[in-house]
Amino acid sequence: MRDQLSISTWLLLGAVAQGLAVLALPAFYAILPAMVILSYRVVDTFLMTMGLKKNRFMDNVIMGKFTGQIPNSEGVYSSKPADENVVSFQLITRSNHPLGIFAPGAREIATLAQNMYAQLAKERETYGFLGSKTMMGADERAAGNHIITMMYFRNLEGVHRFAHGPIHTDTWNWWNAKGKKYGYLTIAHELYSSPKNQWENIYINGELSGLPGTKVKVKKFDQDGKEDGWEYMNAAIDARKGKLARQLGRVNQSYEKNETGVDYNY
Repeated sequence: MRDQLSISTWLLLGAVAQGLAVLALPAFYAILPAMVILSYRVVDTFLMTMGLKKNRFMDNVIMGKFTGQIPNSEGVYSSKPADENVVSFQLITRSNHPLGIFAPGAREIATLAQNMYAQLAKERETYGFLGSKTMMGADERAAGNHIITMMYFRNLEGVHRFAHGPIHTDTWNWWNAKGKKYGYLTIAHELYSSPKNQWENIYINGELSGLPGTKVKVKKFDQDGKEDGWEYMNAAIDARKGKLARQLGRVNQSYEKNETGVDYNY
């Protein structure tokens, strides 16, 4: 929602609202809410900066180095990193209409997309779906930027199975029937299939995002070591030492310094 208007437009709307409040109320009472809220935020930021209050921006941040690897059905990581194929699928949408997400057709395509994501989350094993993360390309223009959903699959077969499934087929049929009316709507996708030992990732002091934030279905064991159903675990693992600490190690290759003797491996 906040990306539908530029910062200057939001400021102007706030200025008009404040002006109307001044006209309708005594000046002190009209300005008081804004002063209180702004003062609270200034004090809140100061206290966090000085370490006098918990820094809530660090919530869910994992300190140190970690990477995303795919465990087996027992919940055990292979001694050979990047030991499985991974497919990265990017679904991209944008409204190039002056009304942004309120333009004709935008609501329909957003609903269809949400239905597809819901089906993937519900039938993970059917499609080899590992997880997704939605991001915004906020450096493109003042408002109405691309919305990018990064999805991860085990293999191309799962992607193709989903593409020919009922919900995606209905979505594609809707676009073929009505899309020509909405020339201002951008839809796109990019797909990259990485064979084993040809992909790696690293995060330092970050949240569970990207591949480390995906979930894999593994066996659940009780306190006696007996199988007790299934559960989902994140695909994140400590990468502070061992093979996973170095780029070549994360693709299960040997490590050597380059001919200059400089270590560019991270």
